[in-house]
Amino acid sequence: IKTVVMLMPEGSEFREGGPLDVRAQREAFVTKLIVETPFPVIDARSWCQNDDFYDGHHLSINGARKFTQQLGSKTKPGSTHR
Repeated sequence: IKTVVMLMPEGSEFREGGPLDVRAQREAFVTKLIVETPFPVIDARSWCQNDDFYDGHHLSINGARKFTQQLGSKTKPGSTHR
């Protein structure tokens, strides 16, 4: 079984929200995850625009379509995940 770590799409208020120190800690964790995990990491947090979400966290039907199309192109053999 192949394993992939997926960071799902987020609206800008989730990606950019919160105190600066918390955001820095979150980004440091993601960087460490990408560097140290033995599995491919797909960081899709910024793949969708705010209007692709119902509430900044849950994708609308159109947003889900965009995400699925991009995911398909990223997971083809020979593509990069990081």
